[in-house]
Amino acid sequence: MQPRIPLDRLRVLQLDCGTGADAALIAQEHPWMRVTGCGSCADSIALACERHASDRLDFVVAHPPDLPFEDGAFDCACAIGVLERSADVEAVLAQLRRVLTDNGVLVAAIRPDAYQPHRARDSHTWKTSAEDVRERLRHVGFVDVGVQEIDTYRQGAAPYAPSADCMLHIQAWRRLTPRTPIERVDALRRWSARCAASDCARGAGVGGKRRRARSDPRARTLLLGEALARERFELRRAKMVAYEHPRGRGARLCETHEVIELTLPDRSVHVLDPIADVRFPHSLHTLIEHPTLADAAVREQQPTSCSSEQDSEELRNLYATSLWYTRVVAVAMGGGGLGAPRHFVPARWADRAGEPVYQAVAFMRGAAWRMIRQAVELRARRRRRSPPAH
Repeated sequence: MQPRIPLDRLRVLQLDCGTGADAALIAQEHPWMRVTGCGSCADSIALACERHASDRLDFVVAHPPDLPFEDGAFDCACAIGVLERSADVEAVLAQLRRVLTDNGVLVAAIRPDAYQPHRARDSHTWKTSAEDVRERLRHVGFVDVGVQEIDTYRQGAAPYAPSADCMLHIQAWRRLTPRTPIERVDALRRWSARCAASDCARGAGVGGKRRRARSDPRARTLLLGEALARERFELRRAKMVAYEHPRGRGARLCETHEVIELTLPDRSVHVLDPIADVRFPHSLHTLIEHPTLADAAVREQQPTSCSSEQDSEELRNLYATSLWYTRVVAVAMGGGGLGAPRHFVPARWADRAGEPVYQAVAFMRGAAWRMIRQAVELRARRRRRSPPAH
């Protein structure tokens, strides 16, 4: 469940931590988070303290619903295979909500033994289903409850008959009122900008590499993309090429820039530019076809993603206005999720850049141009080697 924890969390509680291996992994993979593991077995907790305790990782003997923590002590609670063993489910859920701060989130994994109750395990006192989980979480006050059914057998786990090989992945928020998806997107965008400014995400494993968001502008895009992907937003990473750009290189002043194209549940499409800290309520194809729309986008009042106000304004002027989108000549789209952008296609194909047919055409175009360049270079070498004619 570590990849299910939202990246913008700072204080994480893990229930039933055992000897602390999972809690240690959370702290290792998220070096800006402070993790507290709790369990009912004093011997296991003592062993966890001996093996893993650090300044960002501690362990406490406790078990829900008796949690010895103050109200709002954490902004994330992680429960893996714990809730289904609860004797008083509503009391446990109410305690978890109590220890979460405003805008805190519960991340959980539950086996839905109600799918085949005649084969259920005796240790699972809460024999639940997806709809039952939603109703109980809403009843104790959680909002924006998301429940995703995962077929664990197809992912390589051992068969588990009581739940028909299903696992429920849950994300539920402690808020006064629900939030729209775009409000959550903007919250993550502002968080990634603060990370870039403070360098707090320097240890984040994004794209398989550890990058510093301050020193590597591309890491801002990767960081925001990873945060959105963890919360199951539908997105693609886009890389653009523009000519005659003020920061360009070479004879044609060529420059590249990366953004994220995001599709929300209502099927609206937005372009997120983490480097310039701007969100456009349009698709990438629309921005390229109508560049002046980029000038009308709402900007944040205070720069957050750059080291100075002057740098922030320069990035926005050079990459998040019509100055950039009128010069874009080619686009490459990630195939899905945050896969690396593949073959470049002409900018007019931006809305179809990831489709297999257009990728094949782009591949053939690229191969043809490489063959032409190689032929020209070979001919030039032969001319240089041949003796002059008399």
